[in-house]
Amino acid sequence: MSATSFPSRLRVVVMMAPGLVREGTLKVLALTRQAIASLIVVDDLLTLRQTLSQDGADIIITGLCGHRDKLRDFFLFYSHYLRFDLNTTWLLYSEPLTPLLTTLSPLRPSEGPLCLPHDLQPHQLHDLLLKRQALGHPAFMAKGLLCRTPSEIALSWPELQVLSHFVCDALEHLVTPTGGFTTKTLSAHKRSAMRKLGVHRDQELHALLYGSRLCPTRRLPDVALGQR
Repeated sequence: MSATSFPSRLRVVVMMAPGLVREGTLKVLALTRQAIASLIVVDDLLTLRQTLSQDGADIIITGLCGHRDKLRDFFLFYSHYLRFDLNTTWLLYSEPLTPLLTTLSPLRPSEGPLCLPHDLQPHQLHDLLLKRQALGHPAFMAKGLLCRTPSEIALSWPELQVLSHFVCDALEHLVTPTGGFTTKTLSAHKRSAMRKLGVHRDQELHALLYGSRLCPTRRLPDVALGQR
């Protein structure tokens, strides 16, 4: 970059259910407006898909609340999009399901998403956006601005489905005619996942999946998607 050139302004898409987190994020983006070429806010996955198919994005900021009944669709879309658009920086607010979501990407760690901690301060998000504009996507991802750890624990796709529904108190959805699980298989996958994660009771599993939100002294173990 020459001394007279300027970084490209960013196309930003925000997908979050209305609420305090979205309001706070939009306030930070308003303070960063000189770095933003366009800002689109959507409420749901369908609108996000339509928006990205038309214009793409440099940064997608996502919150997972409000998508409990469509977890599988969200997982598959996320994985597919990042596979074919490697120059998009995806920032995920750290919700209970975020650690599970990040395991589903087929990409190398340097290509996957960045998880924003639940206690992220406005000035930190502001600084991240400015650094993304200045550095571009590859250099920004390689900078190590947020913690990224290698994966050590392999969970199967059924185990991830069970855990994602468990943390939402929605296990009953998996044993419906369209859910694909019987009570017996659901229980088996849950026990297998708990054994890999090193927990023995539902309360421990729930606390572990919520990570720092409920257990500030504990960190989620490194988890990877195993062979199906």
